[in-house]
Amino acid sequence: CLGGGLVSSGAEKIAEFNRGRADVAQMQLPVAVSVALNETATEVGRAWQVQMRRRIDRARPFTMRGVFKQRASKTRLTATLGLRPVQSAYLKRLVAGGVRRPTGRAIPIAVNQRLNQYGNMPRGAVRRVVAQKSVFSGRINGVGGIWKRLGGKRGNGRLRLLVAYRGQASYQPALDLERPALGTARNVFPQAMGRALRRAIATAR
Repeated sequence: CLGGGLVSSGAEKIAEFNRGRADVAQMQLPVAVSVALNETATEVGRAWQVQMRRRIDRARPFTMRGVFKQRASKTRLTATLGLRPVQSAYLKRLVAGGVRRPTGRAIPIAVNQRLNQYGNMPRGAVRRVVAQKSVFSGRINGVGGIWKRLGGKRGNGRLRLLVAYRGQASYQPALDLERPALGTARNVFPQAMGRALRRAIATAR
């Protein structure tokens, strides 16, 4: 009888201990999920930036700062990763393709112009070019743009196209953000969840 009583008491203690662990795990589960979601979102953001550096020629720092993250919490189990509105306005054409139309009369395309380190004309470059001597804006042989008279205003009639005007610019999809996001999330979240749950249970004791 004594032995049976010890066995029964031991089994009850084990069951009580397991119930306690389950209760702790249940209480700490939202905390662990939020931590794992935030860690996953951070890694997906890094994967996005790697992809952007590979696929965008000389990507500007401003473009790279376009990725933002909204953190999850234990009461809001959603971590959001996205692109800020300004960067999204032009990056979406690299992701899905499409046509860019001018905000003004035309899109200026550099032809014989020095570009900055990111492969673009510096801000205000068109205005400065037009202000130079022997330079004018017009259409020559059906090509609209900014032209320079070689040899000065009374030169020999030769012209050089400095900046071309385009009515639109077409883009093909070149930036895939979905595939690295899904692949990274599948690899990172299960491991992050396991670590976060173990830490949450350990700190709750």
